Amino acid sequence: MHPNHALLLRAARRLHAQYELRRASHEARYGAVLDETIDYYVKRARDYERLLHTCLRRGWKTAETDVRADFGCLLRELERTIAAKRERMDRPEAAVPSLGDLYRELEAACEEFGEIELDDTDNRVSVQTDSITLEGIHLGPFRLDVCLGSV
Repeated sequence: MHPNHALLLRAARRLHAQYELRRASHEARYGAVLDETIDYYVKRARDYERLLHTCLRRGWKTAETDVRADFGCLLRELERTIAAKRERMDRPEAAVPSLGDLYRELEAACEEFGEIELDDTDNRVSVQTDSITLEGIHLGPFRLDVCLGSV
């Protein structure tokens, strides 16, 4: 067991929760937008259908031609939106890394950088690199921060 086991497990749990939250939020938001768009187009299609019947009943040839053209455009947009919904439904859900995978990644970061920090206030995981020298210029150590809310 890693000496910082409790810290790594806490950080992995937070990361895992953020991944789950983000996936659920994205799926719900995107699905709702498509559903609302489909509903809108279906309602508009019904309106165009009534308008077309009115044009036919009253013999309004010019209006009938315009309504048919607009109705056709609307139906093509509806078809595209339904195709996007079908594609979305056929696509597998975005993979969320397992708690074990996240723990192992954090453990590897500990091994590579020495120590990992979990800042509960800012909801961040941080590591600090060793001192770095690039082309003879001493740059010193770097601190790498990952905000858990942005995962």
